[in-house]
Amino acid sequence: MFRLCLVLLIVSNIQSARATSYQERLERFAYSPAWLKTLSYKKSFWNSKSYNSKASEDKFFVSKKGRNNPLEELKQSIRFINLEKKLGHINKPFACAFPYRRKLIAKNFPEIKLKKINCSELNDWLKALAAEELYLIYAGPYPQNPASMFGHTFLRLRGKRSTLLDYVVGFQAAVNPSDDPISY
Repeated sequence: MFRLCLVLLIVSNIQSARATSYQERLERFAYSPAWLKTLSYKKSFWNSKSYNSKASEDKFFVSKKGRNNPLEELKQSIRFINLEKKLGHINKPFACAFPYRRKLIAKNFPEIKLKKINCSELNDWLKALAAEELYLIYAGPYPQNPASMFGHTFLRLRGKRSTLLDYVVGFQAAVNPSDDPISY
């Protein structure tokens, strides 16, 4: 009887340690630089324990508290990781709407078994993109036009095809034409 109690005590301690270690891993990863950067979190200026994301669109988050709570966003992301529920701005399953988040979670939580989810639109786009190199291009500003001070930064995605067919992602500023450079 004593041996049985001892074995049960050891097994319950092991189970408790596993649960604690998983929760600790969740908390550690939720506040890791990788997760915080992925969701554009910054520490609050007024409260060092509080976080705010620079992302302004609610559909960027899977948790209602996700904008200010990295741990809650991580927990909800894990909950949705293999579900077909439509999420995000593009109204697709988590795997298709947030592929990098899914990859990051799978890497840090290998015990989560990922289901094969078909993201045909994403796969078709990645296949068409076929990028092999990435360039950051900054063209010099034109001081007479305030929008050009920030509006000439591009990402060029270089593939195997002709350079004339490379994809470019631009970052432009939208300004009021009546603004002069000084008031801008």
